[in-house]
Amino acid sequence: DAHCLQAPCSYFWVQVMNTFENVTAQIPTVYKIIQGSKNRYAADVEGGIWSLYHNGGHRKGWLSKPKLLKPQRTGGSKKGRYRSVGITINGKLMMYYVHRLVAELFIPNPDNKPVVDHINCDPNDNSVKNLRWTTQKENVNNPITREKCNKLKVTNLEDGVVK
Repeated sequence: DAHCLQAPCSYFWVQVMNTFENVTAQIPTVYKIIQGSKNRYAADVEGGIWSLYHNGGHRKGWLSKPKLLKPQRTGGSKKGRYRSVGITINGKLMMYYVHRLVAELFIPNPDNKPVVDHINCDPNDNSVKNLRWTTQKENVNNPITREKCNKLKVTNLEDGVVK
C-alpha cells in the first residue's frame, strides 16, 4: 500500500514492533511468565492472567498490548465457585484454576502442601496476598471458613432440620 510508506501500518511492521519485551512492559503490575506457555501467558500479583500472543490467522504473533483474560466460573463444591482460564501449557489447551496458577508462580511451597486456600474465603480474590498453601485439614479449619459455615447452618426448631 502506498500509504504504508508514510505511516507504519503493514503486517510486517506489526510483527517487527510487537516484541515480547514491548508487550510485557505494558502489564500494569508485577507479573511472572506461566511456565510451559512459551512466554505466551503471564500471571500478575493481583490474580490477573494475561495473554501476550495471538495464535491464529494472519495476525499470528505478539500482541500490540497484553490482553487480560476473562476467567470463567468452574468447579468447587458450589457450581461456579472458582475462576479458571483456558490456556495452552506444554502444548495442551486446558482449563486452569486462576488461584493455582498464581500460587504456583508467586508463593513458595517448601512443605509441598497440596491445597491453595483463599484466606478471606472469597474465590473471586485470587491476589497473592489472599492465597496460601495448606493441607485439606488446614483449609477446612480456616477460621473465616468455619465462621461462614457456622453462620449458614441454622437449625429449624420445628422440624429439627439443619439448613
